[in-house]
Amino acid sequence: FEEAETLLLQALAIEEGECGADNPRLAGTLDRLGRLYRAWDRAESAELRLKRSLALKEKEAAPQVVAEGLDNLADLYLGLGRYQEAEALYIRLLKVQEEFLPADGLPIAATLTALARCHLGQSRPARAEPPSKRALAIREKVQGPHHPEVAGALDNLGYVCLQLGKFAAAETLYKRSLAIAEQTQVADNLDVAICLENYATVLGKLRKKADAQNLEARAQALRAKLPAEPVLQ
Repeated sequence: FEEAETLLLQALAIEEGECGADNPRLAGTLDRLGRLYRAWDRAESAELRLKRSLALKEKEAAPQVVAEGLDNLADLYLGLGRYQEAEALYIRLLKVQEEFLPADGLPIAATLTALARCHLGQSRPARAEPPSKRALAIREKVQGPHHPEVAGALDNLGYVCLQLGKFAAAETLYKRSLAIAEQTQVADNLDVAICLENYATVLGKLRKKADAQNLEARAQALRAKLPAEPVLQ
């Protein structure tokens, strides 16, 4: 990290000397610094660089460029659990994306999913449901009903339904998600274990105790096979 930081700071200083401190050209280097500091767990330093980068990109006014800056900063806030700040940026990002992307663009689905996470983080599952549904609809249309990322969208909406007490709907969603995981041979990762656990909770609420216990056992067996500290993406 230290070597990369030194090189990026040198590059930034050169660009500032050549172009001035307010030139949008600096945004790329600031983004790279922000990502470096985020990976380094230096959130304050990452925030400073990403906020400066966004301000420079907003001067350029191209929606694709502004969207990138909003996404970078919003993702940082979401990862830090700063849900209210992240939510405001994702709402702005969605409006910008809708200027240059089709209504069923996959980046829009990703933004909707992140926005739903912001609502869940603020204990607002009812507000998380519409963006989760829209994100699922986009992925089903663009990627097909059996794509692994559709399974993730089903999981997300299933969890929202679980939080809302819509257990029958959640059961249907989790059942579909697991079927996709089994069909696509990705049934051995942490996301599937979490899905199994949530699905088991739903079945318990529906008084299907034997099925719930079976899923809990599958989840425990799967977790036993996973690394102690899996890398999340």
